Amino acid sequence: MKKKLNPRDAFWGIVAGLLLFYGGDRLLGLTNGAFHHIFGAGILFSYLLAPLAISFVTGYIAGPFGKFLGPIPPMTYLLIAYLYEVYHPSGMAVGIPVAPFMMIFFITVPEVSFLGGYVGEVLRRRRSSRGTPSPVPKTRGPERIS
Repeated sequence: MKKKLNPRDAFWGIVAGLLLFYGGDRLLGLTNGAFHHIFGAGILFSYLLAPLAISFVTGYIAGPFGKFLGPIPPMTYLLIAYLYEVYHPSGMAVGIPVAPFMMIFFITVPEVSFLGGYVGEVLRRRRSSRGTPSPVPKTRGPERIS
Protein backbone atom coordinates (compact mmCIF):
# COMPACT_ATOMS: atom_id res chain seq x y z
CA MET A 1 0.00 0.00 0.00
CA LYS A 2 1.52 3.30 -1.09
CA LYS A 3 1.49 6.29 1.17
CA LYS A 4 -0.40 9.19 -0.34
CA LEU A 5 -0.06 12.77 0.74
CA ASN A 6 -3.38 14.46 1.26
CA PRO A 7 -2.84 18.10 0.21
CA ARG A 8 -5.54 19.32 2.59
CA ASP A 9 -3.89 17.64 5.59
CA ALA A 10 -0.49 18.96 4.53
CA PHE A 11 -1.82 22.51 4.20
CA TRP A 12 -3.60 22.48 7.56
CA GLY A 13 -0.58 20.87 9.23
CA ILE A 14 1.67 23.69 8.02
CA VAL A 15 -0.88 26.36 8.96
CA ALA A 16 -1.35 24.82 12.42
CA GLY A 17 2.43 24.78 12.92
CA LEU A 18 2.78 28.43 11.91
CA LEU A 19 -0.07 29.52 14.17
CA LEU A 20 1.28 27.46 17.06
CA PHE A 21 4.72 29.04 16.68
CA TYR A 22 3.16 32.49 16.43
CA GLY A 23 1.14 31.89 19.60
CA GLY A 24 4.18 30.59 21.45
CA ASP A 25 6.23 33.53 20.27
CA ARG A 26 3.65 36.07 21.43
CA LEU A 27 3.14 34.26 24.73
CA LEU A 28 6.79 33.50 25.60
CA GLY A 29 8.75 35.93 23.41
CA LEU A 30 10.74 33.16 21.74
CA THR A 31 12.27 35.11 18.88
CA ASN A 32 13.14 38.08 21.07
CA GLY A 33 15.28 35.87 23.29
CA ALA A 34 16.72 33.98 20.35
CA PHE A 35 18.02 37.02 18.51
CA HIS A 36 19.46 38.83 21.53
CA HIS A 37 21.16 36.15 23.64
CA ILE A 38 23.63 33.64 22.24
CA PHE A 39 23.48 31.54 25.43
CA GLY A 40 20.33 31.09 27.40
CA ALA A 41 16.77 29.94 27.28
CA GLY A 42 16.01 31.80 24.04
CA ILE A 43 18.27 29.49 22.04
CA LEU A 44 16.98 26.38 23.78
CA PHE A 45 13.32 27.19 23.22
CA SER A 46 13.50 28.91 19.83
CA TYR A 47 15.89 26.58 18.07
CA LEU A 48 15.35 23.23 19.78
CA LEU A 49 12.18 22.69 21.82
CA ALA A 50 9.67 24.84 19.94
CA PRO A 51 10.63 23.48 16.47
CA LEU A 52 10.50 19.93 17.84
CA ALA A 53 6.98 20.39 19.23
CA ILE A 54 5.71 22.32 16.22
CA SER A 55 7.10 19.87 13.68
CA PHE A 56 5.58 17.03 15.71
CA VAL A 57 2.15 18.67 15.42
CA THR A 58 2.72 19.30 11.70
CA GLY A 59 3.81 15.72 11.08
CA TYR A 60 0.89 14.34 13.08
CA ILE A 61 -1.67 16.42 11.18
CA ALA A 62 -0.09 15.90 7.76
CA GLY A 63 0.41 12.15 8.13
CA PRO A 64 2.52 10.67 5.32
CA PHE A 65 5.56 12.76 4.44
CA GLY A 66 5.22 14.61 7.75
CA LYS A 67 8.96 14.33 8.27
CA PHE A 68 9.50 16.44 5.16
CA LEU A 69 6.76 18.95 5.97
CA GLY A 70 7.79 19.32 9.62
CA PRO A 71 10.63 21.83 9.08
CA ILE A 72 8.51 24.21 7.00
CA PRO A 73 6.64 26.03 9.84
CA PRO A 74 9.63 26.60 12.19
CA MET A 75 12.01 27.63 9.42
CA THR A 76 9.43 29.92 7.81
CA TYR A 77 8.40 31.59 11.03
CA LEU A 78 11.95 32.14 12.33
CA LEU A 79 13.06 33.53 8.97
CA ILE A 80 10.09 35.92 8.79
CA ALA A 81 10.68 37.00 12.40
CA TYR A 82 14.36 37.63 11.66
CA LEU A 83 13.59 39.65 8.53
CA TYR A 84 10.99 41.63 10.47
CA GLU A 85 13.62 42.47 13.10
CA VAL A 86 16.06 43.52 10.38
CA TYR A 87 13.64 45.90 8.69
CA HIS A 88 11.94 47.13 11.88
CA PRO A 89 14.85 47.30 14.32
CA SER A 90 14.16 47.19 18.01
CA GLY A 91 17.74 47.46 19.22
CA MET A 92 18.89 44.19 17.66
CA ALA A 93 22.31 44.02 16.07
CA VAL A 94 22.10 43.25 12.37
CA GLY A 95 24.72 41.68 10.15
CA ILE A 96 27.89 39.97 11.38
CA PRO A 97 26.94 39.94 15.12
CA VAL A 98 23.90 37.85 14.23
CA ALA A 99 25.85 35.32 12.13
CA PRO A 100 26.02 32.70 14.95
CA PHE A 101 22.24 32.80 15.22
CA MET A 102 21.81 32.10 11.54
CA MET A 103 24.37 29.30 11.67
CA ILE A 104 22.48 27.70 14.55
CA PHE A 105 19.24 28.38 12.70
CA PHE A 106 20.29 26.63 9.49
CA ILE A 107 21.79 23.62 11.27
CA THR A 108 19.73 22.77 14.33
CA VAL A 109 16.20 23.78 13.35
CA PRO A 110 15.93 21.45 10.31
CA GLU A 111 17.57 18.55 12.17
CA VAL A 112 15.27 18.82 15.14
CA SER A 113 12.26 19.46 12.91
CA PHE A 114 12.87 16.35 10.82
CA LEU A 115 12.92 14.32 14.02
CA GLY A 116 9.70 15.86 15.32
CA GLY A 117 7.96 15.43 11.97
CA TYR A 118 9.05 11.80 11.78
CA VAL A 119 7.74 11.03 15.27
CA GLY A 120 4.43 12.75 14.46
CA GLU A 121 4.12 10.79 11.22
CA VAL A 122 4.82 7.47 12.96
CA LEU A 123 2.29 8.14 15.73
CA ARG A 124 -0.32 9.14 13.16
CA ARG A 125 0.36 5.94 11.20
CA ARG A 126 0.00 3.84 14.35
CA ARG A 127 -3.24 5.58 15.30
CA SER A 128 -4.79 5.18 11.86
CA SER A 129 -3.69 1.55 11.44
CA ARG A 130 -5.22 0.27 14.69
CA GLY A 131 -8.71 -0.29 13.33
CA THR A 132 -7.74 -1.75 9.96
CA PRO A 133 -7.42 -5.51 9.59
CA SER A 134 -4.05 -6.96 8.73
CA PRO A 135 -3.61 -7.84 5.03
CA VAL A 136 -1.97 -11.16 5.99
CA PRO A 137 -4.25 -13.57 7.87
CA LYS A 138 -2.77 -14.86 11.10
CA THR A 139 -2.47 -18.61 11.52
CA ARG A 140 -1.71 -20.60 14.62
CA GLY A 141 0.90 -22.81 13.05
CA PRO A 142 1.80 -24.66 9.89
CA GLU A 143 -1.26 -25.88 8.04
CA ARG A 144 -1.23 -29.44 6.74
CA ILE A 145 -2.77 -30.12 3.41
CA SER A 146 -3.99 -33.71 3.05
